[in-house]
Amino acid sequence: MEKILSFLVFIFLSLNLTFATEQESDILCYNKEKLALEIGWGHPSPLETYYQQKNIKYPFQMLHTANYRGHIATWKIENEKFYIIEVAIEEEKHKPQKFKIKSSDKSLSTENEVFADWFSGIIVCQKKKKNWETEYSRYFYIKNGKIQKTVKLTTEDFKRIHNLTDKDTSDLELMNSYSMLYLNQSYISYYFRMYDKETITVNEKKGYITGKNGNSIILEYFDNDHMKWIYNWENFEINGAPNGIWEIEKNKLYLKSINLHTGLEFDGAEKIVINLSDVFRDMEKKNDKILVDWASGIYLITYGEESKNELDFEIFKQTEFTLLRIKNGVIEESRTIPSDFNFKNPPKDTDEILKKLIEDYKQQKTKK
Repeated sequence: MEKILSFLVFIFLSLNLTFATEQESDILCYNKEKLALEIGWGHPSPLETYYQQKNIKYPFQMLHTANYRGHIATWKIENEKFYIIEVAIEEEKHKPQKFKIKSSDKSLSTENEVFADWFSGIIVCQKKKKNWETEYSRYFYIKNGKIQKTVKLTTEDFKRIHNLTDKDTSDLELMNSYSMLYLNQSYISYYFRMYDKETITVNEKKGYITGKNGNSIILEYFDNDHMKWIYNWENFEINGAPNGIWEIEKNKLYLKSINLHTGLEFDGAEKIVINLSDVFRDMEKKNDKILVDWASGIYLITYGEESKNELDFEIFKQTEFTLLRIKNGVIEESRTIPSDFNFKNPPKDTDEILKKLIEDYKQQKTKK
């Protein structure tokens, strides 16, 4: 009971934080009703995750501050499966196929809808009254496009969970709702920390390295499939986004250690140290580090200066970048450029290796 109570405050704080983003909602059609599918820091649009996981170039641009993702998608749940049926950009409405949205199992898709089997996670939807107040919320846990669990919660239900007592733990329906909120909390925290910076040391110089799709290179080992990451939101004992400490030595990329990043504090993550051998059980460690032989592509290292503002938040000022061409963990080419280098229009005297690195870096997210 003590563990339950300790997480209740965290859950409700995170709910308020997530919905405070005030992003325009997607739309979910469910049981003949239209629900507002909430989008926020810890609840990325299921369509955003499609391009991120498959390492495909994102086709949308920000519309305004209330719609950073650049679209409003319409979804439906039918026969316990999750489908995308429309993508709207301002007043224009399009079929999913226009944006090359495909499911792995094509047998469940049609010309007018695509089975969203790439998506695993929590979606939170609200039924709005005419005055835009929330009548109730629905939580859906989805795995590979299939509904695993759904919970409907009213304001009164939230109050009951918030005031949970020992006696209430015998109420199976109430505890089922609590477990969904707990799962949702883990999901929010995971995505909130997905893009935390990862430290790399090169010749005793420290910088930050970015994976090919913007998150940790560790996930590339798992084909960017979050469900293969053993510390994802389903792990109730310990969970968090992977965050590595990296090193380049003798032209090879090594992973020295792993932290799980979790929590919703803006001034830094809660960090949990994970043994390398617990994640990479079949890989040989050399001097307590692992050769990152799964890494191939163009990677970016950012160098800069750290400082704090008047609110004691960390400020990072970029000074230079290094572009690396890596094949199976071995550095084949590298070039370092100042932070004000024009990537879009490189100077005419730019050497050919750097030009090619920049070109390939730009094309890397275009699916072949």
